[in-house]
Amino acid sequence: MDNLRTRLPGMGWRITKDGPMNSRARNPEIKAVHTTSRHHVAIRALKTRSGDLKPQMDVTLVSPCYQAPEGTDLSRA
Repeated sequence: MDNLRTRLPGMGWRITKDGPMNSRARNPEIKAVHTTSRHHVAIRALKTRSGDLKPQMDVTLVSPCYQAPEGTDLSRA
């Protein structure tokens, strides 16, 4: 997670959240948006897990696959 905190901004990502998840385990979470492509990413380090589960990383990437036609006023959508 430390590596992501330092390297994401240099690769065009703006970190929008860096802190514990809103869960009982309070695992660390980083959310970011790419400043050019507008992709969003949520990265979670699942260190504390119920049962006998090993720690793991969870990554969710959201792509802005829809583009409004040129000239569309999105504030009225």
